[in-house]
Amino acid sequence: MLGRNLFIGTAIAAIATLAIGAGLALDTSRTVGRLMRTLHTLPPVEPGVASAGSAGALGSGSPGGLAPDTGRGNEFDRVTSAIDALATNLITTTSSLDVALGDARRDQAWMRAVLDGITEGIFTFDSLGYVHSFSRQAEAIFGRSAAATVDCHVDDLLTTADGTERSWLGDEARLGERREMLARRPNGSMLPVEIAVGQVPRDRLPLYIVAVRDISDRKRTQREADLLEQVRRVYAHELDVSEVVRHVVEAIATAFDYPNVRVYVRDGRSLHLARAVDDRTVEDRIAVGDGPIGRSVVTDSSVLVSARDDSPPRSDFAPGAGAQDTGAGTDDDSTHHGEDAPSLAGHDRANPSAEPSADPSLTDATDATGDEPSSLVAVPLRDADRVIGVLVVDRPGWGSLDATDVTLVESLAAHLEIAMGRARLHTEVRESETRFAAFMGNSPTLAWMKDEGLRYVYVNDRFAKLIVQTQTDVVGRDDFELWPAETAALLQANDRTVLRADRPLETHEELPTFGDPKTYLTFRFPFLDGDGRRFVGGVAVDVSEHREAEIELEQQYREAEHARSETNAILDATSEAILLVSPDGHVVTVNRRFGELLGLEPSATIGRDIASLQPTFDRIFLDGAKIRDLLIRVHAEGDPRAKHVFTQQWPEHRELELYSTMVRGVGGDLLGRLTVFRDVTRERAVDRMKTEFVALVSHELRTPLTSIKGYVDLLLDGDVGEVGDQQREFLEVVSNNVERQAALINDLLDISTMEAGKIILNQAAVDLTHAIQSVCWAMAPQIDRKGQRLMLDVPADLPEAWGDRARITQILTNLISNAHKYTPKGGLIQIAAERQDELVRVDVRDSGIGMTPDEQAQLFNKFFRAKNRTTDEVGGTGLGLVITRALVDMQGGSMEVVSAPGKGSVFSFTLPMVTADGVPSISAEDAATALSRRLSTGTGRLAPTGQR
Repeated sequence: MLGRNLFIGTAIAAIATLAIGAGLALDTSRTVGRLMRTLHTLPPVEPGVASAGSAGALGSGSPGGLAPDTGRGNEFDRVTSAIDALATNLITTTSSLDVALGDARRDQAWMRAVLDGITEGIFTFDSLGYVHSFSRQAEAIFGRSAAATVDCHVDDLLTTADGTERSWLGDEARLGERREMLARRPNGSMLPVEIAVGQVPRDRLPLYIVAVRDISDRKRTQREADLLEQVRRVYAHELDVSEVVRHVVEAIATAFDYPNVRVYVRDGRSLHLARAVDDRTVEDRIAVGDGPIGRSVVTDSSVLVSARDDSPPRSDFAPGAGAQDTGAGTDDDSTHHGEDAPSLAGHDRANPSAEPSADPSLTDATDATGDEPSSLVAVPLRDADRVIGVLVVDRPGWGSLDATDVTLVESLAAHLEIAMGRARLHTEVRESETRFAAFMGNSPTLAWMKDEGLRYVYVNDRFAKLIVQTQTDVVGRDDFELWPAETAALLQANDRTVLRADRPLETHEELPTFGDPKTYLTFRFPFLDGDGRRFVGGVAVDVSEHREAEIELEQQYREAEHARSETNAILDATSEAILLVSPDGHVVTVNRRFGELLGLEPSATIGRDIASLQPTFDRIFLDGAKIRDLLIRVHAEGDPRAKHVFTQQWPEHRELELYSTMVRGVGGDLLGRLTVFRDVTRERAVDRMKTEFVALVSHELRTPLTSIKGYVDLLLDGDVGEVGDQQREFLEVVSNNVERQAALINDLLDISTMEAGKIILNQAAVDLTHAIQSVCWAMAPQIDRKGQRLMLDVPADLPEAWGDRARITQILTNLISNAHKYTPKGGLIQIAAERQDELVRVDVRDSGIGMTPDEQAQLFNKFFRAKNRTTDEVGGTGLGLVITRALVDMQGGSMEVVSAPGKGSVFSFTLPMVTADGVPSISAEDAATALSRRLSTGTGRLAPTGQR
């Protein structure tokens, strides 16, 4: 009986197991396989109980090989038959279930596609809290794979801010209710989510389905909106820039859980800390371009410093925290940076879609203070196109900030820029108003503004005082309430003219005041305010005190115009051509004769630059470049006076004398240079005729003088008989006068030859020391007869001079003879020579009577002799120094004299020295140019007198 019951129980258990397997698996092969495994697990039949039929159906019986009890065989057969029937029916039912299983699988695939297509994540868990299924969107939200999440506990997925975990998830009374929670991610970060829980209908244990939505963007947007509203409240009530920065920085730190927030303000080439919400010490000053913060100013772009996430997991979304790591991940924590090196990324706010790029120059991602490693975001603060500061946010730990934080901090920086800009604008407006009030209060002018109805909306303090009112009393009133009717009508008429014509108006207005009326110069102008309303403004200056001055000035102007007309008439009436050049080298004025003489139209010449007249000068003058250069040179060098002679070739041949002098005004201001062109063609022709005549007469006179001199010498020598004392005295007088006459004739011939340009020089190296000694030796008898002393100071290494030896001897003879003549008996004559740069200088010093400055000024004029007793006693022609100066100039040297009455004179001349190469130190071209400048003065004074 026990064996039967055990067998039946075992069979029923097998069938139940099969049925359960069929109902759960819905798979024929799996059901049959489970059935066979069940039958094989049935216990063996007791000895003597099983029948032969059962042995055939179930296998052999007992281990001992005992045969079953035949007496109970029929009952066993019935049970076996029943089991077979049940098995057959079960197999048939399982086959039907296979068909249903295919349909269910198709429905399941469609349902999976639907779940994967919705934006919310879906997962299910049972009443014990274990996860049964996990959708693809749930994988993205939680950063977990479905395979790794199924059979995990729901506490590993969700938590609440207050730590109550899932205390309400299985509460059927709250099914369908939406609630905000935090999703746990494998890397330890938290993500704000919104969930709704429902229950799946089923007969067995309850199954719950959860819909999860990522609300990090919404939370961040809400926090930004709350912060923006807070910032708006700040700059709506606080207009001090420093206080605005303080409030905003604190609000950022509180709203987004940034423990370290600070603002640096740019000050030239450095950044100084303006405000910080920081839990550690930070730098007060950072150089522009130094480190990530300073570099953000140079690049004008956002900077992100991040590296490996080596720090412990943190809660990025504790209450008030910002969103982090929204991308999907796996159990391998794919959101970590892995082996990435620390990086500095620049993010252009003008191109938000641009991804930050690594900066290889950053080798250490520690923060600016060198404290614990941290991530950092630095965003430049701008005012228009100028970077005025940097907003800095950092968190301890590598990788604690990412590109999402860059976008967030850029948005916060934009809010801060607005707040700072408004505060700064308010400060500037307030300062501008203060300056305007101070300016208008101290302005010497009257100032006012009227609306379109011509009522005053503003007057300055001076205007109000003029009418004995306060500024407040004037505003809102019109002119008829402030002025006499006639004056008010005039003022309003002018205002309406401005509004009607919509352009400024300048007038003279007479306003009644206490005492005499005053005249004001008034300027009115229309303008619009920010709302497009029309106004008329005005300023007025008291010009009463200037009226008499204006009248006098007008009178002076008329007189000046009359004088100018007279001057122009006089200038036009002169026979000389006149040219006035301004200090900057432009033609100021020319007279009528200038146009007639040079064939130019005066109007086409005035205002032109002298240099631009080169083609004109080339056409008019034989040497146009020379006259152009002369005009420019005398203007640039500032020579007080200059005189030159030029040849004109067009429109006719002329010789023009150019005289130039500086012109100054009454106050000494330089007006320019006045140049006068005078036609000296006839004068020069007469002068040449005179020179030729003098040369001819001198030559004709020298021939009989030679004969006279010769016969007188014969008589004095006694060649024709003995000569008495009285006869000898007379003959010596004749001889001396013949010599004087011959000297005069020789000087006249030399002057004529020089002026005709016919003197030929035979220049070569000259031993100047030997030349000086030779002349002194020849002059020694004369000097000794007068009891004078002669001293030489000539160095042994005196270089040779370049010149004509005969002419150098003539120069020395004239100077030493001149010193001998004008030095009294017992006087001293000194001759010295030395090298002076590239020249050889000779000084002839005497202790004679000396000369006055006026005498020195005329010393080198032909036939000039000083008027004193000594000169009357000493004969002379007044040509010796003129000839000497000319000979010095012709050889490339220069001559000068220093003298004072009663203190003697020093005559000095220079000559080019011979260089080591055997050539003169001054070229022949330079010497000729210098000589031309001196000879072209035309005064007989062949070179200007210099004084040491």
